[in-house]
Amino acid sequence: SNIFDMEVVAHPGEMEKNHCSIIVRVRFPHYYPDDSSPIFQILNPKNVTHAECESLLDSINEKAISLAGSEVIFEVYEVIKEFLQNKNDIIGAKKQRNARLEQPSKRPRVNRQQQAVKEEEEKQKQALMEEQIAIEKERELALKLLEKEKAVAIPMEEEQQRRDRWLDSKDSHHHQHHNGGGGGKKKKK
Repeated sequence: SNIFDMEVVAHPGEMEKNHCSIIVRVRFPHYYPDDSSPIFQILNPKNVTHAECESLLDSINEKAISLAGSEVIFEVYEVIKEFLQNKNDIIGAKKQRNARLEQPSKRPRVNRQQQAVKEEEEKQKQALMEEQIAIEKERELALKLLEKEKAVAIPMEEEQQRRDRWLDSKDSHHHQHHNGGGGGKKKKK
């Protein structure tokens, strides 16, 4: 059987962006891909825990079994890359947060100004997007309400009339009660 190792990173070709990586050892059985799946092993994980390796292996094997009889390496590679990208984002965010906490004393003033400008731009972009979403939502809501009002308008009029009638009958009942007339029976309208 053939064996080969492939290193997988979250962002191939952008090494400074990668905070985690693994090497996957793939062992091709004799009859791959016709009636056997490759056997996978994870070596040399960087910033990936043992438990994460285990669960990644499970995902890989599931993928390989679901595609038995066909070439699976590319699909498996995609599963691993996606896993590493998620993991990488988490590590990256943590690193940025830590860097921000340590920043003020270390970084020169100019950079901080640029940073502030950048953050302001980001904020504005975000605000614009949120505004756009809010407008869309409001428009959707208004349309829905219009539809509802159309549907509800007629029944509401009927409801109003019914309520008026009921109040009238209650009133006449009430008056009668006070006058002591009709032995407390309801006067039919």
